Amino acid sequence: CIPIHAGEEATVSTKTYTNMLATNLLAAIQLSGGHVDAGIREMRATADAMESYLAHWENHVQELDSMLGDFKQLYIMGRGSSMGAVWNGSLNNKEAAKCSFEGVHAAEFRHGPLEVVAEGFAAIIFAGSIQTSGLNRALAHDILSHNGKVIWVDSTPDAEIPTHLLPVISELTLPLVEILPMQMLTLAMAQRKGVEAGKFRYVSKVTARE
Repeated sequence: CIPIHAGEEATVSTKTYTNMLATNLLAAIQLSGGHVDAGIREMRATADAMESYLAHWENHVQELDSMLGDFKQLYIMGRGSSMGAVWNGSLNNKEAAKCSFEGVHAAEFRHGPLEVVAEGFAAIIFAGSIQTSGLNRALAHDILSHNGKVIWVDSTPDAEIPTHLLPVISELTLPLVEILPMQMLTLAMAQRKGVEAGKFRYVSKVTARE
């Protein structure tokens, strides 16, 4: 048993998601013979960066709402370690904002689902690791060329794609900050739909039965 020390959590998985992910990363460092102390230092610096981002959460919510504008369908995409934010972001928006946004691997999207892109299509794409960000950027440009809309999520602005900026942190802890825009998105979408973000209608905080 490895405690995650997330504390009290009122609604959908936010602190529990982040702390479980951080614990898993530290466990992976330990099991692979890495330097856990160095990992902890990086996580503390990342926690400070996350706190700074969240200090302006209302601005981020407004920015995402404005960048999306009108749309009919939204896909969330990424690769590698960004898939945590892709899948959990899709889940959180279903739970918290009652919006059925699909989370999909960027490579999988290119192998067929790219056919759904048209006017009214929107995508949020995580730049992710530097090794594969070029592949994600190429997909973003293809979506734009087919009259879709893209929000690029990265720590540096893209000159050609509207970018939602993340704090500058290490690649190790990038997955910890990538979930933040997805949480901001739940607030923007709940406001659009006139519902209370994170208030469950049919399920409970803890699923007690199958």
